[in-house]
Amino acid sequence: MSECMRKLRREEQQAAQALWLDAFPEDADGFCAFYFAHEYPQDTYYGLFDNGRLCSMIGVAQVQIYLNGQTVPMPLLRGVATYAHLQGRGYAGRLLAYVLRELRSQGYGAAMLKTFIHGFYEKHGFAVCSYRTRRTLQAAAGNGEIAIYRNMCEIDDRLTDGLLATYTAYCRDKQLFLQRERRHIRRALTMALDVYGGVLAVYMKDGVPDGYLIGYMDSDGTLQSDEAVPGSGGESVFAEIAAKLGCDRVAYKAFGTGGEADAMIRVLDVQRWFRYRPQDSTFAFAVQDPLFPENCGDWQFGQPDNKQITILTPGQAAALTVDADKAGIYEEY
Repeated sequence: MSECMRKLRREEQQAAQALWLDAFPEDADGFCAFYFAHEYPQDTYYGLFDNGRLCSMIGVAQVQIYLNGQTVPMPLLRGVATYAHLQGRGYAGRLLAYVLRELRSQGYGAAMLKTFIHGFYEKHGFAVCSYRTRRTLQAAAGNGEIAIYRNMCEIDDRLTDGLLATYTAYCRDKQLFLQRERRHIRRALTMALDVYGGVLAVYMKDGVPDGYLIGYMDSDGTLQSDEAVPGSGGESVFAEIAAKLGCDRVAYKAFGTGGEADAMIRVLDVQRWFRYRPQDSTFAFAVQDPLFPENCGDWQFGQPDNKQITILTPGQAAALTVDADKAGIYEEY
């Protein structure tokens, strides 16, 4: 057996797309085609090859994270996939270790991802750093001005910037969130409106966006939201939006206050990562990290009152800098 790991080449995009569809067949609904046409070329993908055949892959997107008042460049892992008939051979675990070593060598202090299989990543040193809860509100009529958009051709840069300002204001009190630009908003809207036939509903106040919801109407009368950002009126605006669209209720994702485990984080370089610790915070702990021996040992930042040493995994150490109830990462893959 000849196994190797390396970056994927441009001409291997088709092989990567075939692997994606095997691992995530539900994405044949249009998401996979959209992603590989518009997003894949901007990401860096690594692959594990066995006898020359691509067996497993991991993508890395370069994003900016707002953390404790600082903007932090962060690798966001996505597209982690192994052919279904090859799972159980350890391919993904070995490739993940390879990618994490590469990212550390590039100077990153930590890596993040979003997943539904948290147990797998915990085995590789990740820990949960944010939570979200699915909430449901009954539709309720109100006096708010609500604008409805069903096609990207209706959405200009002024509206896009208004949505971005609403998102930024919503995240302002969060300790950790994904910083967005206009292109992020337009990508999410293109996916929702032009690929999936969804809707953008914007709650307006004094002629500018003050809350919005991107979602889809279910046959059972529920407005299912992929992204719901409240404005100054709070989450009650979603009930008004549901009523405007003729739905009985609205279901949306809310960050904080516990709930389902969401994004995860892993420290790659303890000393580099803790440059971003909260102001005046102090820690004393030990790390056991079989992947990076240089992270192992006792660490102290500041002058902690209690110097009793607690042994942490790399992810737990990274999460010391994050209040998970004040964190939210709007990124689906």
